[in-house]
Parts: sequence; structure tokens; C-alpha cells
Amino acid sequence: MALIELKNLKVYYELRQGVLAKVLGGNREAVKAVDDVSFEVHEGEIFGIVGETGCGKTTLCKSLLLLIKPKGGQILFGDRNLLALNAKEVREFRREVQMIPQDPVGSLNPRMRIKAAVAEPLRAFSQVDPAGIEGQVDELLKIVDLSPEFKEKYPFQVSGGEARRVTVARSLALRPKLMICDEPTSGLDVSISAKIINVMRAIRDEFNLTYIWVSHNLHEINYISNRVLVMYLGKIVEIGKTSAVFKRPGHPYTQGLLMALPKLAGPSDSAEKKIYLKGEVPSPMNPPRGCRFHPRCEQKKSICMEVEPELAEVEASHQVACWRQRC
Repeated sequence: MALIELKNLKVYYELRQGVLAKVLGGNREAVKAVDDVSFEVHEGEIFGIVGETGCGKTTLCKSLLLLIKPKGGQILFGDRNLLALNAKEVREFRREVQMIPQDPVGSLNPRMRIKAAVAEPLRAFSQVDPAGIEGQVDELLKIVDLSPEFKEKYPFQVSGGEARRVTVARSLALRPKLMICDEPTSGLDVSISAKIINVMRAIRDEFNLTYIWVSHNLHEINYISNRVLVMYLGKIVEIGKTSAVFKRPGHPYTQGLLMALPKLAGPSDSAEKKIYLKGEVPSPMNPPRGCRFHPRCEQKKSICMEVEPELAEVEASHQVACWRQRC
């Protein structure tokens, strides 16, 4: 069952015009951060999103939280269209969806003790009687493997891994249905990353959570996610079960990402030769015609430069947007 579903979502950032451009009446340029994206996330799954920096991953996450207003499309959460909610309904919705930000330390108020940071959502939504808030904070810290004494510290007194666990505890305070994890292990060493991942898996099982897990770390995505979506320049180029996408990548871009990781690259059923990513990512203000990856693709056909491919199923629960899979 789908917990959240996106239909043809578009998120554009319009750029400011100079005085001369305004006088001449030129069209305003826009960065197409997310362009006509559709997918659904099922209850209880861990849904991975990968792609190079600037592909639209974080913008997509912020739009799911209604922190950015999309230009078009729909976001369905259960039977609700999130883009049609009023202010009161948006506030209620945000109790059900929480985000773990990329920068855990920066997301904490430096003047606020850890106990106040974790209690902040409880106070904002009056979830607990004021007399019982401290006990609830102790319970939340225990869930993420932090001792109750930790609550008296300030953010500058904790490590990156501890700060990450604090943000997880704070996100759990309202018992959400969906947690959006934006680079949850970014900047942490391997041992601390593993601890964060194990804590997150245990929490998911205990609270029956659904995760959207955004990461550059393909080893991490391969280990933790049930399905994975590959984004390039605001578009979905591949989506499917993680095992299928990693073993049989159908899009040259996905193959290139995996070839950057020798342990994951292995023999591929769909690739005749090794593919490495070359060149620079084109500007999202003026994306290439046809397939957006074609300027960097060594296997492109003439149709790739003229017509944009749509996602097509190459096997059960595995879709690829590539003309090579059809021609």
C-alpha cells in the first residue's frame, strides 16, 4: 500500500532578472530542480534516492515536507492531496512526516540544551503534559542509545554522531509515519555510520516507520534500502528493487555510478563494457534536448538526442528511462 505518492511533480526555481532584462520583457529563467517526477513509497519500506550533487534529491525531500512550493503536479499522502491543504491542515500533516537534516549540528539551536531541543516538537504540538516532558525526553534519548545525563549538554559539546542521534530522537518525538533521511551518515566515520544505520533500522522495526533515505553512499543504499530511485538532472532515470538495480543496472548513468565502486560494480547482465562517468553535468536552467544524460553517454543513439525516453519496465518492478532498452 502506498503511503505517499508523487504524480508529475515539478519544482522550479525562478531566477531574478536584471534591470535590462525586465525592461526588454524577456522570459524569466528557471532552474528545473525536479521535473515531472512520479513515484510512490510503500508503507514500512526503506526507499533509497541516489544521484550526483545537484540532481534534485534535497529539493524533492523539501517539497514532500511542503517547505518548497511545487510548480505543478500532486503529492498524495494517503487520501490527502498535500498541495490542497490549508495552513492548519499542513501543521497537522507535519506531525506525521519528519526530516533528519544533512547538518545535524547546524539544525540544533546552539543556545538550547539537548533536552530542550528534543522537547521542542512536544511543546509545539502539546503532545505531553509539561510535567511529563522530561521523562519523555529521557525515553527518546534512550531509544537512540544516549544516556539521560546527555540531555544537559549543549550542541557544541557533542560529536557529529551524537548530534545525529539527537536529531533522530527529536524526529521521533511526534511518532511520525514517514521519516525523510537526507544524508543521515554524511561526514561520519565508518564505525559511527554503522551505528547510526543500526539504530535507524531498530527504530523502524519498533515503530513501524517508513523511510525515504537519500545518500551519495551506494554501499549504504545497497545495504539498507528495499527499492531505489536514481535521479539525474531533475529526472528519474531508473527505479526498482535495490537488488535488481544494483545487479542489473539498465541505464548508463546508473552503471557509471556503480562502476565508481569496485565492490559493487561486478559483472552486469545489462552492460557489455565498463562505463565510467565523464564530463560535467549540464545546467538545469537549459537541460539537453532528448535524454538529459546523452552529452555524457558513450552509447547514445540519434534518437537519444531528440526524444526524451519515458520509464519503461525491463523486468518485474524495475523501470529504466533509456532508448537502449527499447531499440
